[in-house]
Amino acid sequence: MPLLARSPDARSFLCFQTLVACLHSLIFAMITKAIAPSAVLLGLSLFLDSAWAGTRCASRQLDWYTDVVGENPCETYQRLRQICNPGYKVRTLGPAPPGDRCDDPDSTCCCNTISFQLSMLCEVCQNDREAGSSTGIDAPIGTYIKYVQGCIPWKNDELPPKVQASVCAAGIRLDDGLYNSWEDGAWF
Repeated sequence: MPLLARSPDARSFLCFQTLVACLHSLIFAMITKAIAPSAVLLGLSLFLDSAWAGTRCASRQLDWYTDVVGENPCETYQRLRQICNPGYKVRTLGPAPPGDRCDDPDSTCCCNTISFQLSMLCEVCQNDREAGSSTGIDAPIGTYIKYVQGCIPWKNDELPPKVQASVCAAGIRLDDGLYNSWEDGAWF
C-alpha cells in the first residue's frame, strides 16, 4: 500500500476520501447541532490549508522541476525524508536559508547534499511568489553545514546505498542535477 499511496493518482484519491469524510462529519454536525454554515466553511478551509501547507508552491517558478520529476520539490523532499522518518512533514519554511535542518533521529535520509538541495528548492517553492522572476533564494557559503549540523557522517553528491535503494523502490524521482553540488556548501 505505501507504494500505491505514493503515486499522484492514488495520493489524490486518498486526499479526496479524507476530504469527503471531513465534509460528511461537518454536514452531520451542522444538521444535528445547528452549526452555522460559515463555521463549516472555516473548518474546511483550515483542514485544507493544514493538509497541503508545507508542500504547496507559492508560484509557478518551479514548474520546470514538476514537469521533469512529476511533483514539486517539497513533495519530493518530504517523501525522501519519510524513508527514514515516516512521520516527517514539510513545514512552512522561512525565507532565510537554511529553511529546514537535518535533525531526524535517523538522519541517513537527510544528511546529504541531495536532501539539502531539495530543501532549498522547497524553500524557493514556498517563498518565491513572483512567477518568472529570477529572485529565488540564495544561500551563502556555509549554509549546507548549518543544514547538516549534528549529522555525522554526511554524504556529498550521493545517497547512502540503502537510502538510494529505498528511493528507487518507492518510485521517488530525483533529478540528475541533485547529484552535483557546490563544494563550499553555497546554493544559488
